[in-house]
Amino acid sequence: MENPKRLFAILGGLLVLLVIGMGLQGTKLYSQTSPEQKILPAARANVSGGEQGTNRNGAKAEKEIAVHVTGAVSKPGVYRLPAGSRVEDAIRLAEPLPDADVEGLNRAASLTDGRQVLVPSRQGEGGEGNNRVTAAASSGQGLIKSGGSSSKQAGVSALININQADAAELDRLPGVGPSTAQKILQYRETKGPFQRTEDLQNVPGIGPKKYADLKEMITVD
Repeated sequence: MENPKRLFAILGGLLVLLVIGMGLQGTKLYSQTSPEQKILPAARANVSGGEQGTNRNGAKAEKEIAVHVTGAVSKPGVYRLPAGSRVEDAIRLAEPLPDADVEGLNRAASLTDGRQVLVPSRQGEGGEGNNRVTAAASSGQGLIKSGGSSSKQAGVSALININQADAAELDRLPGVGPSTAQKILQYRETKGPFQRTEDLQNVPGIGPKKYADLKEMITVD
């Protein structure tokens, strides 16, 4: 009887050891696979971060404008500026020459993509005579400088938005005095903003001839 009991005891011990060994092996396998599961979220975060960086770079690129600065400057050329930049920002980068007449420019005017900034000189660079228009690249817009003596010696240094200009700005336009400027403001109040520059002829006192003198100096954008 003792031999069978001893045999059962030995078999039972072996069975217990087998169960313990299988449990240890399973724990080891689980610990080997768990690091991969922890790495996946980190990798996913890296991919997400890369996409966000691309979006930020793309958004930054869309907010730049190209502006051509020429005239009485030491570094004429095309400059890339943040959207919302002013004429002052562009001419500062181009470094005006000692004889540059920067006071003849509206340095607070906003810049748009494709605009050309012409910095005049005190010697009247650009020729003599009436107001001279310099066309801007691609957009057809431009800056206007006074090349000779007139009743409005300062001239118009940037396109004037007839939908946003006040009476003082409108009065700077040749042929537009305080009375006509008030009529333009009254037209905007009663009729709404101008849809195109040609609509300025609907204002009393501005006919085809006067509009022809103004059309290169105004905008509705």
